[in-house]
Amino acid sequence: MYRFSTSLILLVACKGPEGNSLADCILSGECDTGSPPEAHWVQISAGMHETCGVLSNGKLLCWGSGECEEDEIHAPLNTGKQAIAPDGDFTQVSLAYLHACAVRTDGSILCWGLNDQSQLAAPQGVFTKVSVGEYHSCALSQTGRIECWGNNTVGQSDPPDEKDFIDISAGWDHSCAQRTDGTVICWGGDDRNQVSPTPSEPQLQMETGWSHSCAVGTEDQIRCWGQNEAGQSMGPDGSYTYVSSGDDQSCAVNTEGYVTCWGETEFGVLEAPPARFQIVSSGWNSACGITVDNEVLCWGSNQSGQLDVPQD
Repeated sequence: MYRFSTSLILLVACKGPEGNSLADCILSGECDTGSPPEAHWVQISAGMHETCGVLSNGKLLCWGSGECEEDEIHAPLNTGKQAIAPDGDFTQVSLAYLHACAVRTDGSILCWGLNDQSQLAAPQGVFTKVSVGEYHSCALSQTGRIECWGNNTVGQSDPPDEKDFIDISAGWDHSCAQRTDGTVICWGGDDRNQVSPTPSEPQLQMETGWSHSCAVGTEDQIRCWGQNEAGQSMGPDGSYTYVSSGDDQSCAVNTEGYVTCWGETEFGVLEAPPARFQIVSSGWNSACGITVDNEVLCWGSNQSGQLDVPQD
């Protein structure tokens, strides 16, 4: 096994300010090692009146909560009518109603916002993903187990005692997880069939919304279950790579990179821009996605500034 010295690679690559020798470069302290690559978006989460995204340098940016008539209610997530973005280095973030959680680069979880039902009391440990519901949250540990905390009135914080999970998603009062074999299991509130029946066949990717869930099957088809009053569980035909379930609508990225949304029509969330996307996040009355050019585009309602993506 060969190992390469990082310092050696940097020294060979550097040059003096006027093309001088390597020795002159080192002695002068003016080596030009080139500019670091510009940070790009790697993950995004659309919530009720806020949106947050993670950059490749670990920085977390949040926006929204600017013009909501319920600013006093949503105050836990914003300061001076601006969404809170905690300092630190992060890999992933999740928003929903009145609280948010994010995974730090060391695998620990940080939560902020309303804490009236211990929804900010994240467990200790190393985690790869966290997902926020109404008053509860769940996280996927490095060992493949699910841990949940917060409200548990209908069992939404009682995950199965298994250790073969690869994904987790928390909804309003229910939660779903995906096993290593692709099968999906849900628990918690089931008043709208959001827990059962789940698809019996393996899925490639899944996400839980307010009271419904959707998944991408092994043949790239969309399968949804749960509440369907606005048609949010009526998945479209076609081939897809990614799906996101929101409040009363869902959005998915097709195999060509374009986004299709379905469900509630009131806020314009179904009018996705004609760009090509990598991923999409469907929130309460808005949606955002990361394009193939690593740009964040948002659409739908902007009553709280949740579409006003910051330019970092």
